[in-house]
This record gives sequence, C-alpha cells and structure tokens, in this order.
Amino acid sequence: MSAESWEIKNCHKDWYYYRLQIVNSETPDELTWKLQILKVLQQAGGVFGQAIDFDILSTISVHPLQTIVRVAFEDHKKFTEYISMGVFDEEKNPGSFRIIAKSASLQGVATDAMNWIS
Repeated sequence: MSAESWEIKNCHKDWYYYRLQIVNSETPDELTWKLQILKVLQQAGGVFGQAIDFDILSTISVHPLQTIVRVAFEDHKKFTEYISMGVFDEEKNPGSFRIIAKSASLQGVATDAMNWIS
C-alpha cells in the first residue's frame, strides 16, 4: 500500500489535533487543563468560544507543561485563533498557551514519550 493511499484512508475529517504548551504556569492536571482552555476560549470568543468541542487526550510525561487536545474539525480554525490570543490568570499566576504542533491526524502531533490518559 502506498503512503498516499494510507494517508487518505487514515486521515478522517472529524477531528483536528493540537499539541499545546502552557506558558508561565505550574504543571496542571487534566481538569485544570480543561478549565484553563475553556477560560481562554470564552475570553477570546465569548459564547462561540465556549461552544467549541474539545477533549484532552494526553499529557506528555517528558514535558509536563504540554498536552494533546482533540478539536472538532469544523471548529479548528476558531480554536487556533482563540487559543493563540487568550491569556488566563489562575490565582495570580498568569499564563497563556502555545501551539507546538497541529495536524488533521494524531500522528502529526504525537511523540514517542507520552503518558496516555485515555
């Protein structure tokens, strides 16, 4: 099977994947990741930002300030815009998110050193 046909069969347009890094913050747990992303999306996009469907797929044990996020494909452009311009202030500890990688396939953002949460 050629590489082109493999990509076409395995690149579904249902989800878009991001590897995010949190900047200027303590190491968050999965719930904190979710809440901080929601705050940034709401701040930047209001109710439209809050309505973006996303899931935290993993935290990366080698880089505790990074995570992999799955976003509905139709929302990925807005997610990119909102997450890039938002800032959060968690208990006087301001921070923001940096997009390390983004891809229509999970392989595009995954690394070998990961701790899957499920």
